[in-house]
Amino acid sequence: AEATAVCNLLRRWIAGHPGDSVGVIARTANRRKFIDQAIEDQGIAAERWDYPIHSPLIVSLLRRHTPEVLAMRSDDQGRLQELYLRCLVDLADDDVDGQDELIEAAELLETLLDETTLENAIGNLRVVGDPEDPASPGIHLLNGHLGKGQQFTRVIVVGMEEAFIPNYPAMASGDTQQIRDELAVLHVMASRAQEDLVFTVAERVPTTSGGLKTREPSRWLPLVEPF
Repeated sequence: AEATAVCNLLRRWIAGHPGDSVGVIARTANRRKFIDQAIEDQGIAAERWDYPIHSPLIVSLLRRHTPEVLAMRSDDQGRLQELYLRCLVDLADDDVDGQDELIEAAELLETLLDETTLENAIGNLRVVGDPEDPASPGIHLLNGHLGKGQQFTRVIVVGMEEAFIPNYPAMASGDTQQIRDELAVLHVMASRAQEDLVFTVAERVPTTSGGLKTREPSRWLPLVEPF
């Protein structure tokens, strides 16, 4: 129900204001996963900020060679190795920075293979630009610590439940400073909205193991004032 409601709202916003930027922000990427999946299933264009690579050249090389590598191999680990080698050949021998960025990209992609396919991971890579540049029009999916300083025309903050806001490690620590830090994260997520701000809260939320668990609303939900 939450994912469907978010998708419907995103469609209305984008249809009515195609030049606006919309941020869908959760405390962690895992809390956002059902919404991400619904957005993908419904064919809604969105940019994920979870897989950042700083070099446009490296992203371009990876995407250029991906189709041929996918056709050659059936296992993603082998594909990734072949993709790395093909991209490396395209870099100049003295391009040390480019080679380092390619290694970092390959390491990032390898970690992502536990949760998605190589093809999907490469499709979701984004080029990290200057954080001072405004977010481009469209839908952006990110967690609370990504895109520091960025603002969006409209924002949906996903997951106003205990163990997400504040997150479980902070709650389990018993450290009041960590709890205060979590409130600061909530403030940062909310302050990214320039015009419209929406919060979601669900009775059952995704766990890291892929199941669902009942959660209480966040202790800070009463701070949200409708207007």
